[in-house]
Amino acid sequence: MDFRPILSPLFLASALLLPAAGQAASITLSSDDVVDPDEGISGAFEHLHELPFLNQGGSYRFTLRTLTEGSASGDFSIDRVVFLHDSGSLSFDATDDGTQLRWMGASQQAFGSEVDSLGSYDFDPVLLGAGSWSVLVYGRDADNKLWSSYELVGVPLQNRVPEPAALGLVLLAGLVAARTRRKA
Repeated sequence: MDFRPILSPLFLASALLLPAAGQAASITLSSDDVVDPDEGISGAFEHLHELPFLNQGGSYRFTLRTLTEGSASGDFSIDRVVFLHDSGSLSFDATDDGTQLRWMGASQQAFGSEVDSLGSYDFDPVLLGAGSWSVLVYGRDADNKLWSSYELVGVPLQNRVPEPAALGLVLLAGLVAARTRRKA
């Protein structure tokens, strides 16, 4: 039995699926990682987070969500987020013109008999190279004894350009398919 007609589509399918298999995982950082939840956040703050080691670089879409006890959404705000790497830093500032770190608004959420404020910030896409990254989060809390927290979530964007290895596999599958058709 001749397996060549079956193998060429399998080569092509594996070449197309490999980039998705190597896709980076999402990243989640929380103020709970750097603040004692019993003490909360008070006044101006600067929090340092360590990202998980990135084996491969990629583009990420980050959002930052805030939760403030009570209904005062202005009680807690994020001023700047800085991504630090050995090769330099990327800074997203909310106080400039609002295009880098955008305030998307707040809503009220009932938790039992309590009403809390949920806020959201959005970033431009961030290109993170492979290696170790740190994140600095700067902000302010009104220091009114109400509890506040934040969560930074990064979701990898799909690669628009295939990796060289995946592109090579696609070309190899095409050559095998062409050769199989010539012999047939």
